[in-house]
Amino acid sequence: MPDCEAACHPCVPSLVGIPELECCLTVTLLAVQVRVSRKNMLLSAEKVMETYASHRAVLELEYFGEVGTGLGPTLEFYTLLSHELQRKGLGMWRSDTGKDSEAAAAQGNQQGLARHRI
Repeated sequence: MPDCEAACHPCVPSLVGIPELECCLTVTLLAVQVRVSRKNMLLSAEKVMETYASHRAVLELEYFGEVGTGLGPTLEFYTLLSHELQRKGLGMWRSDTGKDSEAAAAQGNQQGLARHRI
């Protein structure tokens, strides 16, 4: 049985439960650096997802004209993207204000955003 402390992290027991077949699992993913635009966040996200959705790679995002790559800018990208997707102006969501409030109340949605039916 391999020494899991030295070989890899963590030790994964085999599915059949035979001690001789225990092994360590090592997965190496490629890191892909992608440069995106803050001005066109939704368009940038669409292009990134179209290009890299089928890849098994870690995306590291950076912004045009800015220094820095890695976890910080990548997490910021997903945070900013989630905020963009929540905007009422996109028409993706039903809100409890205005003309949608009666429909939302009828469906039991008292406040907040809910998916807009297509």
